[in-house]
Amino acid sequence: MKTWSDSKPKGEPAEPAGAERVPPGGGGRSRSGRWPPGAGEGGHGKHTTLEPAVAKVAKGDAGEVVRSQENPWIKRVRRAGRGQEPGSLVLDGPHLVGEALEAGIALPVVLTTPEFARREEGAALVERIQEAGRAAGWLEAIRVVDAGLLTKLAETETPAGVLALARWKLGPAEYPRFWAAVDRAAAGGPPFVVVADGIQDPGNLGSLFRTAAAAGAQGMIILPGTVAPTNSKVLRASAGALFRLPWIKMEAGELAREVRARGIRVFLADARGEQAWHEPDYRGGTAIVISNEGRGPSPEARALADGVVAIPLAGGVESLNAAAAGAILLFEVVRQRGRALPK
Repeated sequence: MKTWSDSKPKGEPAEPAGAERVPPGGGGRSRSGRWPPGAGEGGHGKHTTLEPAVAKVAKGDAGEVVRSQENPWIKRVRRAGRGQEPGSLVLDGPHLVGEALEAGIALPVVLTTPEFARREEGAALVERIQEAGRAAGWLEAIRVVDAGLLTKLAETETPAGVLALARWKLGPAEYPRFWAAVDRAAAGGPPFVVVADGIQDPGNLGSLFRTAAAAGAQGMIILPGTVAPTNSKVLRASAGALFRLPWIKMEAGELAREVRARGIRVFLADARGEQAWHEPDYRGGTAIVISNEGRGPSPEARALADGVVAIPLAGGVESLNAAAAGAILLFEVVRQRGRALPK
């Protein structure tokens, strides 16, 4: 795998490395078995010097700035943004990029504007990526690109100066890893997971991820019909939470088998529920199902439920959105368990 230490400071390869050169599953399948994939492999190490091209730009040398849309690294990030790089996604902004780095996600290609590279926090983030990428062996390139070119690649109207190509993928083969991560987070206590049932609004799903992480849930399960967690709007709304919270896509039948085997009771939120949201006992193993606001719970989710709960609403208000309903229910679990949230 090409890293900065064996690549030329000027010029580009005829074609950047293909996806197969980066270990599948984000930071790779963790030899330590930790969550997320890649966590605990490599590290940030001690302070190192910026890659020459980036260092020159940081000092004001505009000659090292990529300006062509035909640059192979630009083309690769563009392909990933279009969903044409299997197992890859594009992260926009220093917060998401930093969260992914902290979670051990591989970031083989990083693009930054000259302005971002010259700022203290920008240079610091670039150095951290360099250190972690060299140690773990996943870094391929960091390039400084024209701000206008970066804007064309970004999905936000006002990009924050840095984009990263992330390698991260979960699938059915990861079931054992997911449940092992849930068990470790539970630390011998009752498991607490959240189930997203057909939530199609990216903002709602991202906010639910963020709330679940804040409430100390140990995992998130994505049922069919739910927007892809790797959707860029989900990523932004989650504020990086889905890099920290174990999650997996799962069919309802598989989930039914897992919760029964683990003694987890399933509670479904529905405006027509027979119990108020605070009445069930959530102190044992608990799964909270949050469904699509418009269509309501799917038949498969209803079949899973041990109880259906409702949040009373004032007259004229038919429902809460999924993120708001989720926040109320998840923090009721926290209240009942009466324990301090993990730091």
